[in-house]
Amino acid sequence: MTGSGCKQCRKNTFSAVGASSCSDCPEDKVSAAGSTKFDDCVYAPCSAGSYMTGSGCKQCRKNTFKFAGASFCFDCPEDKVSAAGSTKIDDCVYAPCSAGSYMTGSGCQQCGENTFSAAGVSSCSDCPEDKVSAAGSTKIDDCIEYLAPSCFTMGLRTSGTVLREVNYSSEENCMNLCIKTAGCMAAVTSPLSWRKSSCYAIGDYTLSRGGGWATAGRKCFDTTSTGLASGIIWTKKLGKFLSRYSAGTAKYSTLLVAQDECLKRSDCGGITYESFSKKYSLRKGTEFKDSPSGLEISWIHAHRKLRLPKLIKIL
Repeated sequence: MTGSGCKQCRKNTFSAVGASSCSDCPEDKVSAAGSTKFDDCVYAPCSAGSYMTGSGCKQCRKNTFKFAGASFCFDCPEDKVSAAGSTKIDDCVYAPCSAGSYMTGSGCQQCGENTFSAAGVSSCSDCPEDKVSAAGSTKIDDCIEYLAPSCFTMGLRTSGTVLREVNYSSEENCMNLCIKTAGCMAAVTSPLSWRKSSCYAIGDYTLSRGGGWATAGRKCFDTTSTGLASGIIWTKKLGKFLSRYSAGTAKYSTLLVAQDECLKRSDCGGITYESFSKKYSLRKGTEFKDSPSGLEISWIHAHRKLRLPKLIKIL
């Protein structure tokens, strides 16, 4: 009631019949103009990202969202996450990828061989040119000099599909080429009688007697195996030697044979290349020591108890 007669209560207030004034709604509630009772005071519609409860609007929890006008919060798709208070489905995104994976349009994917990644990145980084790594590697230290020949079976090639060709300086170098070439099933070196020392990464191939083409058939570190863990990792150090010869025959002409022999012996801790004899020698020691001449090269392997099948030489 006013001096000039009855007037409608303004919004966010109310009054009963016969009242001389309008009462305000509680601070956090609203009402339409002309409301007649306390119960007409209600919580204001929640904004996007919030939902109504008996005590007012509450923010939607993480991994949910709500657009304006909706009465409840929706869950993000199963493999996506969102911050608390998200207002639309586009706020639901794939969770940051763990180390060893990268983000794609369909979610996290494992980094391929010879790459690595830290957590939360959108792409994988390549290992240095002369190093390799297993799929899913998480740091540059996972990139190692080369994969042990224990992952290859030796033979002689007669035919195969050449995927890539380079000049090579060692058997290790040629195996690296195979590991770094998609679809490579074997590393092949040209006959020693050739002028050019060529290394070929090949796909399908056959082995038979004769021919003179040395072939290292790849047996692990591929998409069908568990990667580096299924082979032997050799650590190579330039200008270092290992102490004490292993018992029996201890010197060999090629690194492949020396490594194979070392893996079969309980007293072999590694291999040292002797510059004076030009031989790969089996050594008992496992600690790298400075080479007096600076010309020796040594290798030790990380898994002493793991044994793989003997390398096969087809004559």
